[in-house]
Amino acid sequence: MMSLFIIVIYSRLIEIVPVRPLPQVGLALLLYGLLTSRWMDWLTGTPTLLLLALTAWMVPSALVGDWPGGSIQMIMDTWSRLLLYYLIVACLGRGLAGVQSLMSSVAWATAALVLMGLFQPGHAGVRYGIAGSSMDNPNELAAALVLALPFCGWYVLGSGRPKVLRLVLLAVTVCALVMLFRTGSRMGLLVLVSIVIVLLVIVRGKARLLLSGAALAVSLAAIVLTPKAIEQRYETIVDKNVEGAEGNVDVSHANGSSEARWSLLVTSLRVTAQHPVFGVGLGNFQGENASLTKRSGEQVSWQVAHNSYTQISSECGIPGALIYLGLIVYCLRTTNRLRKAMAANPELRAHAPMAFGLFVESVVFALCAMFSSGFAYGFNLPLLAATVLSLERFAGGVLARPATSPT
Repeated sequence: MMSLFIIVIYSRLIEIVPVRPLPQVGLALLLYGLLTSRWMDWLTGTPTLLLLALTAWMVPSALVGDWPGGSIQMIMDTWSRLLLYYLIVACLGRGLAGVQSLMSSVAWATAALVLMGLFQPGHAGVRYGIAGSSMDNPNELAAALVLALPFCGWYVLGSGRPKVLRLVLLAVTVCALVMLFRTGSRMGLLVLVSIVIVLLVIVRGKARLLLSGAALAVSLAAIVLTPKAIEQRYETIVDKNVEGAEGNVDVSHANGSSEARWSLLVTSLRVTAQHPVFGVGLGNFQGENASLTKRSGEQVSWQVAHNSYTQISSECGIPGALIYLGLIVYCLRTTNRLRKAMAANPELRAHAPMAFGLFVESVVFALCAMFSSGFAYGFNLPLLAATVLSLERFAGGVLARPATSPT
């Protein structure tokens, strides 16, 4: 039941097919987890304390913000739901089997994303999206796909799973990559290239050679399969003078989008500087941005910051942003430490790829958060932090044992 719950959440299937009993299922899972888990295992965990601290800081931030009622409502509706997801994973992700189930669920959620993309394509012209959901925005779909890829890689390359299922998920991963390139999301491409560079630095020997070959094959396939319209959009990353052919994507719009994002970044930093302690309250940056643009004589712009770090800093102040950043640093440092410690431990060596996969996922999230505001109050970070905590509890128990038994 927990696996199905995670698949529905990660794939956002609920946005297309209403799953009416989902809240009840979530509460049932939480109740079961609270009754069967050892509370101190997760209650004293670093991510739990950080999330509680961030929640506590959001309350005064909302009360002194521009629109207290809207901010409080956002805490009660959106943020409380994310805390529920975190607690479910933290309570039920027990032992090796629990962590494997969590990671496998996200991998199979990718299959749901691909199927939704095939049977319900979006309406963004040549750019790919999923109609009827937030992922009708190609950038949202690209973010969902690139965040799921580390889990797919872990599942496909790992051992102990049926070969047939690994082959099926390999096909899903290939489709996800094709779909990712077809979104035309420059953020998705930049994050994908960045993570390949990070992996080439980390891995050694035959693994580096295989990764280089895979990256080359994917690049060549992308050049062949990606429409010219999408290619020209990607070219705007390095060349702002690209001109789209007739019937092509609006390249000038792509360049304008880059300029607008830079302007929003500057504005979010300005709002942070003006309200450094508590910010302007959850969900209020759009109104603050509109007010600033109106006073400057420009066209009123009701937009988010397009950067999760500055979205948090402008709405929850610098302390809130530091707590949020602390969650990401926890995931990065813990998974990096565990991947090394588990690889050096004979009892855990076979499971070290789990820590490696979560480390890559943490890097991907940290990069994606730089290009989108959707992760500021999204489910990805709480679920990632809970999964990392679950792995830390499992591996920590083994690593704490004496290396040799007394004679």
